[in-house]
Amino acid sequence: ANTIIAANTDNTPAAVTVAEQTLVGRITGGNIDDLSIAQVRTLLGVDSASLNVQSGTSYTVDAADNGKVLVFTNAAAIAVTLPDSFAVGFQFTVVQTTAAGVPTVTRSGSDTINGASTGVAPSAQWKGAYFLQHAANAWICLK
Repeated sequence: ANTIIAANTDNTPAAVTVAEQTLVGRITGGNIDDLSIAQVRTLLGVDSASLNVQSGTSYTVDAADNGKVLVFTNAAAIAVTLPDSFAVGFQFTVVQTTAAGVPTVTRSGSDTINGASTGVAPSAQWKGAYFLQHAANAWICLK
């Protein structure tokens, strides 16, 4: 943790201790402080309805995940399956939040991801991968 000096709403200097991987900001009417996840979502305009947080070691992407960010928190490897039943235009993003818990997305049926039948995963912790079904049985992954 590090300590920074921030001014309160009345311009009084105050020490703020900031842990690793923490954002610092000011919510309307408040002081400069380390922000909770809920405060960061509010600040960025991202509501929790656009997130799907998964803690298990396997997950099958659901129709309700269209347009969502899938956040995986397990420290073990995670098997993510893409059903072959989505329409063209279906899209989602996968985010890896732990160093060892790599969410590998694999296709089912005859679908391909980037023209291949192999799985795709984010490159490291705090990285993501965006998936778009651009044609019947064909997915694009950007990471």
